[in-house]
Amino acid sequence: RAVLALVAAVALVGALALTAPSAAVDVARQFAGVAAFERGVKGFEQASLLMQKLHAQRKAGTLTELELDDKSRTELAPAYRAAMADLDQAWVPPLDPRHALLQEVRAMSGALIEALAMESVVHQDTGTVEPADPARMAVLTRLIQDSAQRIQAFKEQLLAKQAPKRK
Repeated sequence: RAVLALVAAVALVGALALTAPSAAVDVARQFAGVAAFERGVKGFEQASLLMQKLHAQRKAGTLTELELDDKSRTELAPAYRAAMADLDQAWVPPLDPRHALLQEVRAMSGALIEALAMESVVHQDTGTVEPADPARMAVLTRLIQDSAQRIQAFKEQLLAKQAPKRK
């Protein structure tokens, strides 16, 4: 779960850094929508930093697999849900380059939240933790990976458009 969130966060942050605001059509709506977009992105970044911190603690041995699993539901999923609440309020004009990105981030966030919130099964003999619904987790994992690839492609397209033109 941590790796998926980290991949998603890196793709999102890079793509968002490359977007540029477009001309306003409905100034009030765009102002509120862009503000919500920015809050959602900031919330997503903060949740991703928390994910990285918890993953580092697990790697360092200061957090057990079971504790990390519990924190995915009690801390991470709520943090991503809060970001998603802002992203749900976000609005950018359909022709704005951020529009497609916003739609993709919403889809990815929904899958990520579901994955992080999923209950787990702890095998008492080995102490390993597995998703309660491995088949659904496999679907969510694929959705998150596919979305991260689309966000990366979006980022690369923006980079290509912003590259200085050579003669």
